[in-house]
Amino acid sequence: MQKCVLMISEAYYPSNFSGVHRSAANAKYLPHFGWTPVVVCKQFSSENSDGTYDPQLAALPDICEVIRVRDTQNRFVKKAERMFWRVFGGGNYDYRYPYLFYQKMKWASEQIVKKQKIDAIWATFVPGLDHKIADHLSRKYAIPWVADFRDLPDQSYMNRNIRYVVKQEIETCSTAKAIVATTDELAEKLRARHKAPVYTIFNGFDPDEFKTDTKPGDYGDKFTINHFGILYEYRNPSNLFAAIDRLSQQNKIKMNDIHINFYGADSKKMVNGFARGYCCASQVQTPDRLPYPKMVEYQKSSQILLIVTSPSQGGAIPAKLYGYLASGRPILNIPGDGAGTDCILRQTKAGVSLSKPEEIADWLERAYKNWKQTGIVEFSGDESEIQKYSRKTQAGQLAEILEKR
Repeated sequence: MQKCVLMISEAYYPSNFSGVHRSAANAKYLPHFGWTPVVVCKQFSSENSDGTYDPQLAALPDICEVIRVRDTQNRFVKKAERMFWRVFGGGNYDYRYPYLFYQKMKWASEQIVKKQKIDAIWATFVPGLDHKIADHLSRKYAIPWVADFRDLPDQSYMNRNIRYVVKQEIETCSTAKAIVATTDELAEKLRARHKAPVYTIFNGFDPDEFKTDTKPGDYGDKFTINHFGILYEYRNPSNLFAAIDRLSQQNKIKMNDIHINFYGADSKKMVNGFARGYCCASQVQTPDRLPYPKMVEYQKSSQILLIVTSPSQGGAIPAKLYGYLASGRPILNIPGDGAGTDCILRQTKAGVSLSKPEEIADWLERAYKNWKQTGIVEFSGDESEIQKYSRKTQAGQLAEILEKR
């Protein structure tokens, strides 16, 4: 007999924000393991999604019951918000922020609990209001809940505001029957401050989304090095530019053969700033964010997929890594995080983590020669290891946690 899980996740389709796909994949695959999901999420539109609204995702039919809650953002609501936080403090670091939207999400979630039998609740952070609502329902209706963390508030740095967020986290999650992190490093941090058992369920990829006939080179005949998604200030790709300049100066590559694309980077100014002063800056482009299905095709058409990590990311693994694994293209990770990303690339043999311009140049030279000779950079990933990061496999792991007493 199927059980029912209420999934509280502000992030959901048709937003194309990276955290969305964890929730959507669980909703898709949990029924294979005896759990029927009901989703409560934000109603995203082109006006309120900060550029992540995806018309192609909006056109997809819902795979389960989905209640989308409208986030009203007119001037009267904003004025009420300001008055509320002036009285109660906390501002946008409070788990109830934005308060009126939190109340609407909570009301919608409670109507589901009143209408049908809910056997468990799964809520994912960020934002904190997802967890806050799950805590409220668990206390009021004695429903067990699982607190999922895509990221931690203190994974990169700590200050007064972050301490306030962590304090709320500890209080809110005291009622959770289990806690889930996306990396082993983040799980260790959570174990240090929570009594509930903590598990790791990595981010991953949905195999169905990568069933496309796209081949390397289908979107251009250049030696393409492509990065997809947000590029933060502490993730600096300049060593790649130094390596390419080095190869060009040694006449080991032709600069006009190379295209370096940062698709959907939030700050084009930041990318251009990193590239400023390098000869290869003329080959650096910052195209707009692609719809998700098109992004998959562009990933699979790349010669090299670039990921930029840093030890300062505090044990987090960029979600884009898993889509890269499914794309079957060689991954270049610079300068490396010394932790999870580097480890996954070693285990799967899907790419390398390199930090020094000279070693990046040596690796690129071999890849470039491979491309010149065959028209494709060879991929030598271990498919059996890559499949461990399938979203279906991970939904099975979540189902086991939901079943635990």
